[in-house]
Amino acid sequence: NGFIHALDPKAIGVKTPSATSATNTQRGTAVTQSQLGQQQPIVTSSADVVGDGPPRTPPRAMAIDDTLHSTPLGDALVFSSLDPVSGQEVFSDLKRGLCGLRLDTDLHLVFLVAPVHSGIDPDWNHFAKLHSTMDEVSRQVAHLVGVNEGFLFQASCKAPAMARGNPNEPMKVRMERDREILVHKRFWVALILTELLGEVPLAKVAAKYAVSRGQLQSLQTIAATFCGMVIQFCDRLKWWGLSAVLGSLQPRLSFGVAAELVPLVQLDSVHPAKARHLYDDGFTTLEALAASTERRIEESLLRLRALESYRPDAAATKQKNSVIRADARRILQEARAAWDQQVQAGFDQAATRAAMQAPAAVDSSDEEGSPGMP
Repeated sequence: NGFIHALDPKAIGVKTPSATSATNTQRGTAVTQSQLGQQQPIVTSSADVVGDGPPRTPPRAMAIDDTLHSTPLGDALVFSSLDPVSGQEVFSDLKRGLCGLRLDTDLHLVFLVAPVHSGIDPDWNHFAKLHSTMDEVSRQVAHLVGVNEGFLFQASCKAPAMARGNPNEPMKVRMERDREILVHKRFWVALILTELLGEVPLAKVAAKYAVSRGQLQSLQTIAATFCGMVIQFCDRLKWWGLSAVLGSLQPRLSFGVAAELVPLVQLDSVHPAKARHLYDDGFTTLEALAASTERRIEESLLRLRALESYRPDAAATKQKNSVIRADARRILQEARAAWDQQVQAGFDQAATRAAMQAPAAVDSSDEEGSPGMP
């Protein structure tokens, strides 16, 4: 027990008399190694610290539970893999969205899953002009999520910057300003993603928002991944309704299509442009595509301008027809395989439900036929 640790009375919350504070602070108190190993906070009085002689035994000890428990928000952050800054932003916006969502447009839902750190900074001057020309529904969504027209006017004159720790400014003020900047940046990203979900061509979106096509494709991938993280975040917080609504956005963000094309673009041989053409040509569901014929699909693909050959010679026409015929065969095979899987999944679910209800029905019949107990 030769190891002795000197504790400062001020560090353990002991108030010493003013007349002897300097002497007693230097003298301190001695705590042996066995006392330090108890892992319990020791509450002492000034009489136990001041004075000469060996250290006195503490009159009482406070037992505390050293088990750490996570909060629901911390649990959601861990399971969704969101960083604390992004998690706080997402939590604030989702909590506000629980009180009211605009479902007559995709813009509000897209904003809730827009990446916090997308790497795309808005053109503030263009942002202010675009906000002034928005339709009424989009302006209402902008108001709901916290977009401020006055902030956009100031930002168009001088681009805002995130606070980097100005000591002359209160922390609360800096955090509020940073959050306001992040809200406007996310809304700018939400506007871009909404255009992509509306199947606007990449070149047109890139020209409108002054970004490259590579940035748009990267943003689309990041947004689909971030959407899955937000869905996990909602599940851990038990916001089931919001999780179900946002779940419909993830495949749309992955492919950049409207909701009605999701079943078609999930086939490996059908890209978004081809899916739109097939949908407009009558193949509105996966069942309709699986029930069709190879010749019918081939005729539809022949009318797709992206597959037409502009070479007038017969060899090019023959090669084009061969490619389209193979493509139609592949699409039909994939559609029938996917439809068979859906039908089989429905049968399996019905069989499982019937098996779960069968024991309950047998038990009830046994109870009705058994003699009553006195």
